[in-house]
Amino acid sequence: MNKKLIYSLTEAIVPTAPFLSKMERVSITREVSEYIALRINSLIFLMRIPLKILILFLAFSHLLVTLRTFSQSSISQRRKHTERIAKWHALHMNDLMKLMKALMLIAYYDNPIVRKGIGYVDDFSKLD
Repeated sequence: MNKKLIYSLTEAIVPTAPFLSKMERVSITREVSEYIALRINSLIFLMRIPLKILILFLAFSHLLVTLRTFSQSSISQRRKHTERIAKWHALHMNDLMKLMKALMLIAYYDNPIVRKGIGYVDDFSKLD
C-alpha cells in the first residue's frame, strides 16, 4: 500500500490540535500512518482487502472529482472528500471509513504528547 497515500489520509482524519507544534504534528501523523500501514497488513484477509479498496477508492474518486491526486490536494479538500465518502452507504464505505477512523484515532490518542496535551492522566493516583 502506498505510504504517501496513507499519510495523506491520516492528515485528513486526525484532529488538528492547537497544542501541537508543526514538527510534532508531522511526527505524530507519520507515526499514526506507519501504525495504520502495519495494522492493515496484519488484519485477516476479509478485513485487509476492503480497507485497501477503501484507500484506493478514496484516491481514485478524489482524482475523478478534482483532477488532482489525493496526496496533492490540501488537507481541507481531503477532509471534505473523506467526509463525503464516510456518508456514502453503498458498498459499506461508511462502515469501512468508521473502521479506518477508529484505527487512526486509537493510534493518535495513544501518543504521549497528545495524551498530555488533552490533559489525560496515565497515573490515576495523581488525581487525588
